Amino acid sequence: MAGGEGNFPPIEPPGRILPRAAPGPLIERANAATRAAGSVRRIILANRSAPGGMGFYLFRGTLSFWSKFINHDISIGFIAPEPVREFCYTPARPGGNSPPLKGIEVSMNPSPPPVRGVLNVYAHPDDESFGDPGTISLYAGRGVSMSLVCFTRGEAGETNGVCAPGELGEVRAAELRAACGVLGISRLEQWDYPDGGLSGVDAEEAIARLMEAFEDISPEVVVTHSDDGVTGHPDHLAVSAWATEAFHRIRAGGMRPGGSASAPSRLYWRVIPAHRREALARPDLIYRDDYTTIIDARSRAGVRRRAEACHATQKPHTDYDDPLVFEMGAVDYYIRKFPKWEGGPSEASLFGGETHPPGSIFP
Repeated sequence: MAGGEGNFPPIEPPGRILPRAAPGPLIERANAATRAAGSVRRIILANRSAPGGMGFYLFRGTLSFWSKFINHDISIGFIAPEPVREFCYTPARPGGNSPPLKGIEVSMNPSPPPVRGVLNVYAHPDDESFGDPGTISLYAGRGVSMSLVCFTRGEAGETNGVCAPGELGEVRAAELRAACGVLGISRLEQWDYPDGGLSGVDAEEAIARLMEAFEDISPEVVVTHSDDGVTGHPDHLAVSAWATEAFHRIRAGGMRPGGSASAPSRLYWRVIPAHRREALARPDLIYRDDYTTIIDARSRAGVRRRAEACHATQKPHTDYDDPLVFEMGAVDYYIRKFPKWEGGPSEASLFGGETHPPGSIFP
């Protein structure tokens, strides 16, 4: 630890030394120790991981005791509940009437909280826009990282006169990319499984690939089709089963060596509430009354219209001339599959912690 007074060696491992006098939030235990001991003449910072994701930070340095003018080598260690991203040297400030001391204190700013993430797992291009675009757009606008896995390119659908049948897969993939831009989906995993043929895909292969995606994307929340597929579509049924199984396997410790350290913590199925049956007048839909979670995204109602418009090859699903139907399109209903729902007022957030007041009515 060579270097004279005021010439401190760099922090190891490298930290960001801020050219400012005022410290950020202080680690009081460490600062109290340095003030009580005297002035820190030289200091090295080493950190290493600790159980539970906490960081252990160890200061090693030489202190000059102002009362005895004797140098002592000491170590000060503490555990911080969050990683530390900034380190700042500031002048030592002894308490009471003690004379000023030459030296430093170390101040730290904890890392910002990690960005929350939601991953939607759907079968076809347009499932995100005709399904729950309001919720996707709402959370994207709040800074949540929104991702989408789409299993097929939709090549078996209708062209609506937009392109030749042989071009449909490429065109629909482009439509999906445009819709993701409208909705604020920052990451799209466009896969190329056969549209209309997912029931013939090896389930274990699909589940394993989803688990890899979960590890790579590291979402907190996974959203997928319900076990009835909303319309009973075989592709929806397959994706619902695969995503649900992948979620539970990775929760049970089925991650690859070297994979993500965290597993998704919440799983939701998207559903259509039974009270919409008459207004929607669509016998092809499967209506349910066992929903647990309602996301009111009416502030994002206009986004649904723009997202649906991106899918020009597909017939619009929403009658925008009907105010009630238009409003319905921006309120999304889900069944919380994990953690297990214990009853009570319906949830108002995919991240938990918020409920709707009893008696709340939504379209």
